Amino acid sequence: MCPWLHWLCSSPELMAFPEPFHFPRSQANTMHVGLNNVPRFQPSNKRLGFVFEDLLLHFFSYHPDYQLLAHNLQIHHQGKTLGAFDFIVHYLPNNEVQHIEATIKYYLAKPSNTSDNGWCFLGPNKNDSLDKKWQHMHTKQLRLRETETAKEVLLKQGICIDHAYGFSRGAIYWPKGSTAEFEPMLQQGHKQGIWLHQQQLHQQQLNLVEKHYWPLPQLAPQQPYMATEKAQMAFDAQSQHEVFITPDGW
Repeated sequence: MCPWLHWLCSSPELMAFPEPFHFPRSQANTMHVGLNNVPRFQPSNKRLGFVFEDLLLHFFSYHPDYQLLAHNLQIHHQGKTLGAFDFIVHYLPNNEVQHIEATIKYYLAKPSNTSDNGWCFLGPNKNDSLDKKWQHMHTKQLRLRETETAKEVLLKQGICIDHAYGFSRGAIYWPKGSTAEFEPMLQQGHKQGIWLHQQQLHQQQLNLVEKHYWPLPQLAPQQPYMATEKAQMAFDAQSQHEVFITPDGW
């Protein structure tokens, strides 16, 4: 199995969604079955979200348990886009039609005086946050099929969705020296790492990881890390671990 498909099938969920939106554990446990002879996946885009979408499209197109019914099915109403179904698949083992809403996110934990557990979770560029994304998926994207416009579109397509599931990958990075705290929006056992400020960096032999390689930093082309005015992922080939490094004022 190629590294990208192996990562997709073996990585833990990032976000925890309540029933009925939680991706079934039994289904997750069999994702790797039947993929040995599937063509290798190689990213052709440098935007992480598109890489993840293309990888899932590759997975659903070749996996023997799935029949792809629709991909990025847009729902419009009066000239406005209400949303889109990322993937609609027929899951053959259960004979179910499933809406799979997918996301990949990397968040850095930062102390907060306004959250219940004392932490907020921000994207490296601070334009995104865990709570906003979780709320949007839970209240909007996963409920898209409940809108009248979506029902009309699905009826014309001859599609009847049985279940909608959130499917998430990514990681949470905690400040160096801190202890990870429980967060109900995060799946237990999600991937974790550390982040630090540039002034805390002592190891200089690090490889810069471009964003589209964040899921598999060990595959990133060799280029030395250099400090900039933005948060970046770097990879230590000796320890085989990645770390986020932020400007000192981040």
